[in-house]
Amino acid sequence: MNVSTTLLAKLQYKLENIRNLCILAHVDHGKTTLSDHLIGSNGLIHPRMMGELRYLDSREDEQARGITMKSSSISLLYVPGASTRSDGPRSVLDEEKLSKGFLVNLIDSPGHVDFCSEVSTAARLSDGALIIVDAVEGVCVQTHAVLRQAWQEKVRPCLVINKIDRLATEIQLTPGEAALRFHQIVTHCNMIWSGFESEQFMREADSLLAQPITTTTNSSSEAESGGADDSSSGGMNGQGYGHTDSKSNISPPSSSSSSSAAAGNAAGNAAAEQDMFDPVRGNVCFGSAADGWAFRLEQFAEMYAEKLSCKKEALVKVLWGDYQFNPKDKSVTRCKRRVAGGPPPKTLFVQFALEPIWKAYGSLDSGAEEAAAVLGAIVRGRGLAVPKKTLEQSDLKQALRAVFRAWLPLAEAVLGMAVQQLPSPCAAAPTRIPHLFAESNEFVASSSATHQLARQVVLSQALAGLDSVEDEGEGEEGEEGDEGKKGECGEKEDENTANENENDKNRENKRSNTTSRNEGNSEDEAAYRDPIQRKACLLKRYRSALHASSSAVDAPLVIYISKMVAVPASLVPRATADPDSGSRFFTLPSPESESTVSRRGGGGGGGGGGAEDEKEVFLAFGRVFSGVARPGTRVHVLSTAYDPLDPTSHRQTVVLGSLFMMMGRALERLDCVPAGCVLAVAGLDACILKNATLASCPLLPPMTPMKFQAAPIVKVAVEPVAPQDMLALEKGLRLLNRADPFVEVGVLATGEHVLGAAGEVHLETCVKDLKERFAKVEILVSPPLVAFRESIHCEMEGEE
Repeated sequence: MNVSTTLLAKLQYKLENIRNLCILAHVDHGKTTLSDHLIGSNGLIHPRMMGELRYLDSREDEQARGITMKSSSISLLYVPGASTRSDGPRSVLDEEKLSKGFLVNLIDSPGHVDFCSEVSTAARLSDGALIIVDAVEGVCVQTHAVLRQAWQEKVRPCLVINKIDRLATEIQLTPGEAALRFHQIVTHCNMIWSGFESEQFMREADSLLAQPITTTTNSSSEAESGGADDSSSGGMNGQGYGHTDSKSNISPPSSSSSSSAAAGNAAGNAAAEQDMFDPVRGNVCFGSAADGWAFRLEQFAEMYAEKLSCKKEALVKVLWGDYQFNPKDKSVTRCKRRVAGGPPPKTLFVQFALEPIWKAYGSLDSGAEEAAAVLGAIVRGRGLAVPKKTLEQSDLKQALRAVFRAWLPLAEAVLGMAVQQLPSPCAAAPTRIPHLFAESNEFVASSSATHQLARQVVLSQALAGLDSVEDEGEGEEGEEGDEGKKGECGEKEDENTANENENDKNRENKRSNTTSRNEGNSEDEAAYRDPIQRKACLLKRYRSALHASSSAVDAPLVIYISKMVAVPASLVPRATADPDSGSRFFTLPSPESESTVSRRGGGGGGGGGGAEDEKEVFLAFGRVFSGVARPGTRVHVLSTAYDPLDPTSHRQTVVLGSLFMMMGRALERLDCVPAGCVLAVAGLDACILKNATLASCPLLPPMTPMKFQAAPIVKVAVEPVAPQDMLALEKGLRLLNRADPFVEVGVLATGEHVLGAAGEVHLETCVKDLKERFAKVEILVSPPLVAFRESIHCEMEGEE
């Protein structure tokens, strides 16, 4: 199914049909192999190369080591049922793709613990996650770590049990033993997830017990002294940026707080009673990414429901339980209790799902005739469009793969599960937005009149300075931003002039309406002039847009940049200027800028120029959470240390450059990107080091910093072989620090340049990038530096 970028760009505006998901797993559990088959469903990989190409591993060392080191993103189209059609996915028309298709923004992440920072960047931009578990190895250390990462980021997970073929061919388990192992894996994952929830519950209980008991008199006096100030002075819902529900006060707007709270508690209790992973609910998938097949329970329930004269929904419920099928009267009964040490019972799941698969794999060892007979029976029984010559080929494994890919296509099972079980951006926003703004720094409401007065003075001064900041930003955007919009979108000059005139009229109407409203009602005028109330109104607007993931015209723009990506300049598409539109395009950094790295020389003793394909540029990889991003829009870059009460510190203004859709190894230029979609932005390398929040108004607090699973523990000292290359080394270290979200660079008191990494593999990757991509000089690396500290130990303290 070939997909055009134009079609994917149109689907970006169908918010309900967007799924942002990442693939998380332990190392070598099959993430990238599974990604190959999902990408191949869009016609980007030849069927024979699926699982072998490792499409999203674009680095040479990734291909050499066979592991993923950097997270990569790609946008895919999924049309339900397209893979199982008799005519194939190519029979889907463009109209059907646009009306029934889903846009899946897939982010593949590393599984090695040294690159856990890439997992954090992937989870921050996603609403759902595919947790891959090797059926042979089971739940491993990094499986536990990525489950915690998904839980911390409020990402809804689905489970994929991979490499089932190894159970039949290598370990040679029986179908009953394999089913028992699947139950153990699902139970183990549910226990881990339940442990996180119990941990949060205990933490909340401890925090409540640690709070001082306040009397009714103090509460009433606080309400009288704080009044409307407390209700409008804090976070995104007007109650402060503190925690509610152990997360934040950025809660969805509602007309009845009591009823919504009761409904939320009921929903939370109901969700807590059921397991997170349940094959009956459809969020667990079984398959083999290497052979390109996968299934869910509902697929086999649909196959056998007509034969058993029962409903598919009822059959799904008994497929995973301890039920067996009686062929005599075609009835389903509960299995007898298993005898200790005896064989596992032959359940419906074993009989209907696993035995046909085990029989097909077992036929490979019985000869070509037996394999052709078994595979041929599957083809005839399921009505599969598999050529006869495919079954008669000498490579029996390829014949089996062809049959299983037609019978149980992996993309249909996995993407179908993602579409049904994972939320859209607008559905995930009410849950994720409170978490993303949970730790925003803001004054906490106080009952002291002195604190309230000081708080109002500070807020008034902050908003007074904010007015000049906003006016300056609007003026600059009017001169530069609108031109950039015209340049990227390719609109005609007269259309832009008409739009500008219409915007001017709208601004005048808003001002006149505000003036008339204030003149007619003295209370409204006082509320509008009150900086606290004004701030509450602006934050309410942000809150509504973020919770709805709104792409409306008046929605404020909010983008989160999770990392900076260094890509070859030859892969960045350039737009051609339109002389009729008077457009201005945002080009890549010049060869002289620090953010542009030449492979033939990086400064100092490294040499100069080089061809265009030997340069690298930095793109910001992130996601639009509200509004519509367009080239030329002026935004505020808010670092993690930014405080809305002090809009002059830790804040910069910048104009968005060209926007791109990341397609693995390629980039596709876009005119605009609405809320709910991931993107790459050019022109931000001068103001963003690793990650940041972009907002159209500096009143918004920055998003919470990402949480990493580990810290840089391996540190080495680096120095150039030739002393004249010291400047090139310093420049290369700065560029490496920007390109890697987890690396640490610094200078000791002795003058040594220190490089910190998460582990040996991460350190080797950083040193290789420093030599070949950023510094372009020969460097010397010291043995690992071990910090030595000593303290005084008292025996009495030890005994106590």
